[in-house]
Amino acid sequence: MDSYSVLNDQHPAHRNNGRPSRFIMAVLAASLLANAYFLLERRLLPSFETEAIASEESRQQASAPEAVEQAQNAGPVVEVAESADVESPAVQVEKPKESVEKKFQVQRASFFAPDEFPGREIKALHFSVRGSLTNTLCQLMPEPDCQRVSAYLGRLLMWRLDVNRHMRRGDTVSLVYERLKEEDDIRILRLEFDSGYLKEKLIANYYQPSGASYGTYYDENGRELALRLQEKRSPLHDYTEITSLPGDYRAGTFAGHSGTDFKAEVGTPVRAPFEARVTRVNWNRGNNGLCVELEHPREGVKTLYLHLNRVQVKPGQYVKPGDIIGEVGNTGHSFAPHLHYEVRALKNRNKILNPFKAKIHPTYHKQVKDAAGFKKTAERYASILQNSLS
Repeated sequence: MDSYSVLNDQHPAHRNNGRPSRFIMAVLAASLLANAYFLLERRLLPSFETEAIASEESRQQASAPEAVEQAQNAGPVVEVAESADVESPAVQVEKPKESVEKKFQVQRASFFAPDEFPGREIKALHFSVRGSLTNTLCQLMPEPDCQRVSAYLGRLLMWRLDVNRHMRRGDTVSLVYERLKEEDDIRILRLEFDSGYLKEKLIANYYQPSGASYGTYYDENGRELALRLQEKRSPLHDYTEITSLPGDYRAGTFAGHSGTDFKAEVGTPVRAPFEARVTRVNWNRGNNGLCVELEHPREGVKTLYLHLNRVQVKPGQYVKPGDIIGEVGNTGHSFAPHLHYEVRALKNRNKILNPFKAKIHPTYHKQVKDAAGFKKTAERYASILQNSLS
């Protein structure tokens, strides 16, 4: 049962126009005033410190004979106090170090399985979360492997929980992963995540049926973890995975992500999801790359397609649902081939709709077709995890 979806926390209804709010401006003004006061204080501080040092030196010189006499009469009491003063800094330095080490103390196990999958480098990893997911992984794996695995886990879990908010200390993670030598990448093959927030264990198995272009992740019952748009209303019929959703936070911007990113190979056909008129075709090297905009009066929305490699329509042209309007690319401000698909309301251009929540886009969970092959593969991955603990 889906008790939570990251889509529940995504509210991109009104995209920020980029101007900071009054609250942010007030905070910035207060910060500037504080900095000015700090600088003024630093300019006046040296003279005050000089006077204080001179006064202290005079006082110490005047009281020196008394201090010597008190030290002679104090005996062992003074020796104990001095010993404590010398040792206390060492104790204060060691305690934080011990707490940091305990924070990231994890259970770890790696297992290589050449007999079950000849020629493939497959390992198993078990750990308990101690802090953030990325920090915990980077105590176990070298960089950039730990960042990659953390990102892949986040994409798997985002359909059930918010990794940043709902990860709990003590959550346990067991996974089988494969190093893809030719692609210099890592692929997660099986995930078992025991969530304190959900009070249940989430399981994901990677499976690519024979003849399929891409593999995807299914639960133990062969149900795909991620939602899909019905094919007749989807801009892509074939893609690897969804890497970003509307409302995702982007560092350095006031507004969140405004579209859905579909990871796919360059040249993958991009299709019109509804009957539409082409309102814009343009090129923007710094941001959107090659872009197409469609207007759908019947649905009351317009859709945008960014980072295209090629466009096959012209402004003013009418298209039907399923017509090819272009190809997936990697143009503009893009770090990997993907399609940025964006849905906006016609009456309010700043209102952004989530295709997985909007009624115009029917959604579903795909069910694995080759049940026998999937079950066999999932059992093999599960046995690797079990053997790695023995």
